[in-house]
Amino acid sequence: MATAKLQGSWTPKKKRAMTSLDYHIVLTRLWRYVEGTRVKNVYANRGIYELRLSHVENSIYFWPPYAFFPYKGRLASYEQEAPLLRELRRIKGQIIRTIYQVNMDRVVVTDLGNYAVIFEGVREGNLILTSNKTIIAALNEKKMRDRNILPGAAYVPPPTSSIDPFSITFNDLVDKLRKPTRKSRPAIIRLIRNLSLPAEVASEALYRSRIDFNSTFIEEDECSKHYFNIQDILK
Repeated sequence: MATAKLQGSWTPKKKRAMTSLDYHIVLTRLWRYVEGTRVKNVYANRGIYELRLSHVENSIYFWPPYAFFPYKGRLASYEQEAPLLRELRRIKGQIIRTIYQVNMDRVVVTDLGNYAVIFEGVREGNLILTSNKTIIAALNEKKMRDRNILPGAAYVPPPTSSIDPFSITFNDLVDKLRKPTRKSRPAIIRLIRNLSLPAEVASEALYRSRIDFNSTFIEEDECSKHYFNIQDILK
């Protein structure tokens, strides 16, 4: 049985971007007041894009690839010739039908009927304007093996191998933590990479379970306690 060493050698990296779970939490609060709201205008400054809304205090901010968030403040200054800004202003006056996360990934779609603004927080990030699911313009246009982000191409979301943290089963946990691999990885790394758990959730669950972050093998009874703690944190 692994012995708890609560001060192992693993230390979390400074958080520089939102996780997929962060996206989920923000959206569970955001959609309630933005659905049915009209876009008043779009502004940009230093890579941050503001969707200013009518009749509500908050704007929606997109900052590829780091974050998207609602905020009551306004951009202090504006760039009239910011990349993509002219195209994004096509949505002025459009009503937000819904805003949702794609495949529990770091991808958010703001659906405005014929138009959609798609924020991608993966890789170098992107902000994409589509019409009827066809790309009109993108902050970062590129051609890739699995999809094209180019004007005229049908929008395809980035491929994902991530698991929805809210749908993790006990068998998933046992498989990922106890299955032998060619290279033994610490429990904390397996949780983050194989189960798509944010580092703060993985570390807190291990701490509560009194499992060494650096353990390469965990007994099944420990997995049971650990599974309970993960579910408790995600509530």
